[in-house]
Amino acid sequence: TLLQMRLSNLLSEKGFSKAVPTILAAFRKASGDKEKVQLLSAVRAIASMEQVPEILDALQGDHSQGVRSVFEETVLAVLRKSDSTGTVVPDLLSRVSTTSGSERKSLFRILGAIGGEKVETRMASIYAKKSDEEYQRDAMVAYLNWKDRSAIPAVEKIIESTGDELLRAAAIKALLRLASLPGKET
Repeated sequence: TLLQMRLSNLLSEKGFSKAVPTILAAFRKASGDKEKVQLLSAVRAIASMEQVPEILDALQGDHSQGVRSVFEETVLAVLRKSDSTGTVVPDLLSRVSTTSGSERKSLFRILGAIGGEKVETRMASIYAKKSDEEYQRDAMVAYLNWKDRSAIPAVEKIIESTGDELLRAAAIKALLRLASLPGKET
């Protein structure tokens, strides 16, 4: 794996984006968090929008929170390089419906950082249904990472309407964070 690490670093320094699948394959085989983070850093430097689905595929599985955070930042870094989120948001929204646990929370963190109308619509539908408290708690991660103050009315509505004390506590935390962001009052 030392050879794979050096090769990954060299390819990323040279900007060889076609190496992303190979680097992700090495990531899947890596045993330690330090190696995984280094490989993801190489991916971050060279990945393009077209490779985001493949990066998201590698997010599946049991990863430490540190590795998940680097994954999230990698996806967001690639999105920041592009003019638009393109098909990534619909892909993320589709994936969030079919995952659970830490992977789903990572996807919600990414969605919150992206924000936008499609994400707002999905978030509203999640909280309109009162059936799945765990899903709603996971979705709150998006509001905890929302990029601007636009989510304040939705979060206030959740605080007022939920009977789930854990969800209410997370929503209050999200509201405090959102209210501290710069921008006009909503």
